[in-house]
Amino acid sequence: MRILHIGIEETQAPITGLDWLGEIITASSMPEAFHLKESGCSLFDLILISEEIWLDSPAEVILKLKRGILKEDGCIIAILENETSEKVEQLYRAGANDYLVKPLTESKLLFRLNRISSGKTELDREEELLKAIRQLEKTNERLKSLTDLDSLTGIFNRRYFHTYLSKKWDNPKTDHNRIFIMMADIDAFKAFNDTYGHVKGDQCLKQVAECMKELSQKLNGITARYGGEEFIVVIENHDEKKVVQLADEIRREVEKLKIPSESGEKPKVTISIGVAGGSMDGITAYKELIDEADQALYLAKDLGGNQVINEKTKTNA
Repeated sequence: MRILHIGIEETQAPITGLDWLGEIITASSMPEAFHLKESGCSLFDLILISEEIWLDSPAEVILKLKRGILKEDGCIIAILENETSEKVEQLYRAGANDYLVKPLTESKLLFRLNRISSGKTELDREEELLKAIRQLEKTNERLKSLTDLDSLTGIFNRRYFHTYLSKKWDNPKTDHNRIFIMMADIDAFKAFNDTYGHVKGDQCLKQVAECMKELSQKLNGITARYGGEEFIVVIENHDEKKVVQLADEIRREVEKLKIPSESGEKPKVTISIGVAGGSMDGITAYKELIDEADQALYLAKDLGGNQVINEKTKTNA
């Protein structure tokens, strides 16, 4: 075996006890290493390259070595002054076979050579670890999204809604200080469930939720299931008239779904909506805004349902 160690002379540590492996040659720079080839020296089976040589451009250095003075089945082991995840990732991406941390010893080098010959290097293990970390991050993102969503309808849940709105109140911005709430409720839903059963009831909830979510996005609204057959929409920085008009459009589009209902006075499922709005400065807590929208909603239901009530004017949209 022919071994080449490239490193600045002052920092080169002698490798002793490996004479039985074959010839060991040292070079203090890349040009000196390539001069060996020009002098008729054979290609190397193993190249050890110190950190000060490869650190600035590991990919370029390792590629040159592989193309220039390393045998096709040879390997490159990088030598580190100290181990960091950043350096290891650099080496992995650059194409090194493995790495050693100073001081160099016979046992360390033999251990690495044995790992390389067995087909599993430290860099391979680092790659596996990085892949596992990335997969874990994706899994955590997925789990987080699941905790934010209502399991039945797929829209945001009540917990997410409160978290979202409380963050707005804790960190108000000058360009995001006007908030509107739509509180919606499916009319006579208990009677619908009693008549058609929970399977049909769940289907109804899904259809209404999807309709509300799709339409609320016209004003960049956030839609959540507030509980049971109640839904809530948050809209920021829009004209009050537009918000009330959108609420009425949602009401009309739900009616157009023509979900049959023989459980009440109406032949199809309808919803009632209460709308409330205000600035963060003018409302001491966002829960007050929810209460106002809730009061407007129940006024809409008391007036017969299938309508929108603006809390500010106490009138139908």
